[in-house]
Amino acid sequence: MSRRLDDMDVPGIAPPASTAGQAGSGLLIVIPCYDELELLKKHLIFLSKQSFQAFDALLVLGIGFPDDELAKFLKDGKFQFNAFLAKRKEDTGSAGGFFTGQKHAIGKKYPFIILADVDCMPEDARLVESLYKNRGKLFVSPSVHFIDEHGNRSPVPQGDRDARTSTSHYTLLSAGLFEKYGLYFSPLYCGYEDAEYRNRIREPRHFIGNFCAHPGAKAAFFAKPEKGLAYSANQALFSPPSLFPRFALVMSWLLATLVLFHGRRGRALAARFFKAIFKKEYGRQAAASIASGLQGQGPAGAGAPRKGMLALALPFIALAFLALFIIYFPIKAMGRPNTLGFGLEKKGN
Repeated sequence: MSRRLDDMDVPGIAPPASTAGQAGSGLLIVIPCYDELELLKKHLIFLSKQSFQAFDALLVLGIGFPDDELAKFLKDGKFQFNAFLAKRKEDTGSAGGFFTGQKHAIGKKYPFIILADVDCMPEDARLVESLYKNRGKLFVSPSVHFIDEHGNRSPVPQGDRDARTSTSHYTLLSAGLFEKYGLYFSPLYCGYEDAEYRNRIREPRHFIGNFCAHPGAKAAFFAKPEKGLAYSANQALFSPPSLFPRFALVMSWLLATLVLFHGRRGRALAARFFKAIFKKEYGRQAAASIASGLQGQGPAGAGAPRKGMLALALPFIALAFLALFIIYFPIKAMGRPNTLGFGLEKKGN
């Protein structure tokens, strides 16, 4: 059976089409995807091999995504589950994609939803079945195996699961939690929105032994320092206080790298960031928006960043600059590009 979602009123989302599949179920899997067609195909093939197939999938696609090719792939593949294609009119990132899925789940009265990054693969064939069997727990996550650039796997240790397992790592949520704690905050796009949302949900999380596989973040952080800076700063703001030193150190190292190796543009970005830290402005607008959006929906200000927290990162920043200066000047004297192993090229002004 196919269904139309033309009544889904979400800003920036075109009226989506649906593909043929079995009748709708009580479970919706939401997968945002910008333009990674082959990655999404791989993900859907893993989904087609799940032991439990009584679910619908909402694929929230980027502006330039080749949706006609994807629709053909779904039709030719004869998937058992029902798949909807929602095309965006503007780039809203994964935060906007999950917001879209949550809003659709409420509108169509899905009692349960699974949030999944497009690169988070359901390799365990019984993953969805196990998540759904445990739906009575209301907030359920799998074990996550992080994969580095060499293909090595690192399962998240049991003691770190709650801190390191994102809500977008095949986490099942009861739609009732959306009514209580609100939806994903779209403006945190590219800014660690998952940690903010996890912080906001004041409920115990149940973990199962079944697993999904996700690329590790370390290499991406240093290969794209500007994006890594935003993520690490928001990690420091929104993650549990025990993880603050780790993320503050990563943020500090990236700041120093931008100043020393990325010319005028890098220095300008670092200057704006320092100004926001000293004036305690970083995260203020997001905190106010989140708090106002949660009025009457759980604890006031739940999930808001700890104001002024980034100022505590200044000692980490000083140490990072000192370490990089010690390395930088010998490299500069030899006329060699950056050899710190982060894949960054020394850039001119």
